[in-house]
Amino acid sequence: METPFLALLERAELAAAEDRQAARVQADRRLEQARTEAQAIEAAAPEAVAAAIAARRQQILDGAYLEVASVEKALAAVEDRRQRPDPDADQRFERAVDQIVSAVLGETGGP
Repeated sequence: METPFLALLERAELAAAEDRQAARVQADRRLEQARTEAQAIEAAAPEAVAAAIAARRQQILDGAYLEVASVEKALAAVEDRRQRPDPDADQRFERAVDQIVSAVLGETGGP
């Protein structure tokens, strides 16, 4: 015949075993969930890196295209100025030549 104390101990031991089993099942579920999340992160990492590299590459290219356009615009402006005749250029050139000749010959004063 079982004593009430032994029965109480057996029920407590059975409850503890059930709790341990439930805790193991819960731990296994959490472990599997963590593995699944880690695999998803690892799978997404190369795509994220590739996307970040592509975005940075595009930023660099956009900047380079803007710089090229700016340089081409500046060159076009210089070329445009070179091709347009300057009506005062001949007069300025003649004055510069006169000043140089005067300086070389030691003349003072100017035009």
